[in-house]
Amino acid sequence: MHAVKKILAPGLVHLFGHSFGAMVALAYIEQFGQDEISSLVLAGPLISSPRWKEDQRRLLAGCRRISGRQSRCMSHAKSMVRPANQEVMMEYYRRHVCRMDP
Repeated sequence: MHAVKKILAPGLVHLFGHSFGAMVALAYIEQFGQDEISSLVLAGPLISSPRWKEDQRRLLAGCRRISGRQSRCMSHAKSMVRPANQEVMMEYYRRHVCRMDP
């Protein structure tokens, strides 16, 4: 990223990081400093992968309670073929990924 910035945008830049890109933006500033950064915007930042993982487990647990299913952890792809888990995941997507009713 630094090599591209030096060629395409020498001097001050506005740095924007979204989701995982926020982690990349922060790592960039940590490695190269902020002298050439005019501003930094972090949108929906993923700053801690362990924290994100725990948040997703909490959100899934909430969806399991709503759907009335007590399915176990769905970290394995083969568990997604179970109708109960598909129902929970659809509830998760509806509430936390795409909040629009198709």
